[in-house]
Amino acid sequence: MGVRIQMLVALTSLLALFPSLTVTVAVMSVDLGSEWMKMAIVKPGVPMEIVLNRESRRKTPTVVCLKENERLFGDSALGVSVKNPKTVYRHLQSLLGKKHDNLQVKVYQRCFPEHQLQGHPVRGTVYFNSSLETHYSPEELLGMMLNYSRGLAQDFAEQPIKDTVITVPAFLTRQSEGQSCMLHRWQV
Repeated sequence: MGVRIQMLVALTSLLALFPSLTVTVAVMSVDLGSEWMKMAIVKPGVPMEIVLNRESRRKTPTVVCLKENERLFGDSALGVSVKNPKTVYRHLQSLLGKKHDNLQVKVYQRCFPEHQLQGHPVRGTVYFNSSLETHYSPEELLGMMLNYSRGLAQDFAEQPIKDTVITVPAFLTRQSEGQSCMLHRWQV
């Protein structure tokens, strides 16, 4: 019995000398609204924290600007919308998975006449026709916004984030949310 206890104590002491082999992982959550989004992170040893954006605000506008060779998000994109509204995309959630003849698409075109929406020949859903060679689906643009939110959360957490919890407005479907996340290889 004494040898067994000595071996157990020796093994426990040896294991205590090795660094922990478990990987600490942070998880983020995104509250994705039609106009604003909020992000939070949970990481080991720290309670939930609200992520601040680059302007040190808790709320970030859900807006994407694709101007020449640069992408702007949030408040920076809103600033561009005053001078160049054609390059700024907002209220994307109302277009997710919608066919070109849908009533919400017509309402969107009345509210934002600067955007040319067309029906995708294969999927049947709408996409933005930015120029002759540039087309973006609402899912792609929302995926860019979600990728931006992950970057903010990773900077705030100071470690990589692989898992995400997304809350969305009630009118979004699980499929449209999944397509946006799949574009950036997120695990939701």
